[in-house]
Amino acid sequence: MTYQTNELTFELPRGLKDKSMNIFTLHDDGPSEFSMVISRVPLHEGQTLADYTALQVQEMQKKMPAFSLLRQSQTQVDGEPAAFLEFAWRAEAGIMHQRQVSFAPKERGLVVMITGTCQNRFSPEWEQAFESAINSIKLQEPVRV
Repeated sequence: MTYQTNELTFELPRGLKDKSMNIFTLHDDGPSEFSMVISRVPLHEGQTLADYTALQVQEMQKKMPAFSLLRQSQTQVDGEPAAFLEFAWRAEAGIMHQRQVSFAPKERGLVVMITGTCQNRFSPEWEQAFESAINSIKLQEPVRV
């Protein structure tokens, strides 16, 4: 399979799965008042986006101290079905707050998650930044060879 990033295209060796991440932060060092992470996780055979999202919530409830699911809904990313989660948990730095949009691009066999993180609640500025980023997504067709 041909694998494409912004900087390059290459032949992905058979059997390797895409678990790449893109991390966007305001500072080079230390915590940031807002960050965004894009991660990719392979779906298991027959697993749907709804299955994946439910499993993810269960795992977060087990692993994150004082985890609280604040909101869960269905949305869209560039016309494709997507899941929205908003949650908070207690970390060493204080209460952390995340918003996450997940979707499963056609013919990719994976879930793409875009997660915005703030300490405490999202300010109007960071809420707008996250929503603008999600609303600007344009999905691309897989590269075929």
